[in-house]
Amino acid sequence: MIRAARPRNCPPDASYGQIVVRLSRSVAAGVGVPMEIIRLTPDDPRGSVLLIHGWGESADSLVGLGEHFAAAGYETALVSMRGWGRSGGIDDCGLLQPDDIVAVATELSANQSESGIYLCGISQGGQVALLAAAREPSMFPAVAAWAPVTDVARWHRTTIHPAIADYIDKSCPDGDLRARSPLSVAHRLSMPILLVHGAADDRVPLEQSQLLANTIAANGGHCVLETLPSIGHGGPEARRLAFAATTQFFTTTGR
Repeated sequence: MIRAARPRNCPPDASYGQIVVRLSRSVAAGVGVPMEIIRLTPDDPRGSVLLIHGWGESADSLVGLGEHFAAAGYETALVSMRGWGRSGGIDDCGLLQPDDIVAVATELSANQSESGIYLCGISQGGQVALLAAAREPSMFPAVAAWAPVTDVARWHRTTIHPAIADYIDKSCPDGDLRARSPLSVAHRLSMPILLVHGAADDRVPLEQSQLLANTIAANGGHCVLETLPSIGHGGPEARRLAFAATTQFFTTTGR
């Protein structure tokens, strides 16, 4: 067990002070691969959050952020995507990874009294969270995606970083970039969506979130785009601001 201090920006109806958070590790079943899970459980949780890391990270890299979600009252599950951490399989840039997330969420839901799990994903994890939500809209009451890729083909064409284009070519040998793009399934994102994106992000440009936000709005959906001035792709300040926006969004929307 660990002791976590409730963050200053936790929801206004949450009690403050030190709380006990129980940390446990387990393996869940993805689609033909084992999925590494770290769970952070506070006393009397207000809901559940499934947190998905970005490229090159894992569940372990999310423990600090997960403690903040747990301190804000959420039972929090950290998952290593296919191809990362101790999960099986290979990174496929969002092809089967969303199916793994749905499978993990289904398993987690079976062991909780409250239905539905909030999804929160960072960068590639945001892309995967949005795709997973489009596969099973009724499972997720709200989704937050921080600096997500939403149109992989456009990202490939417009990136100023050659390594990104190389990564897409290598991880998408089938060439099906549309299947990996949340923009192509925006019509299925019927739950409230929060997009948080740095205005100075040159790895995943702000336009990626703008495209999705505009499309969801045109479809009559509920999408909030929170733009962070002078913020690039990730970093402590980006996470602090994104966390504050996300906990507020989950508190006021969803169920």
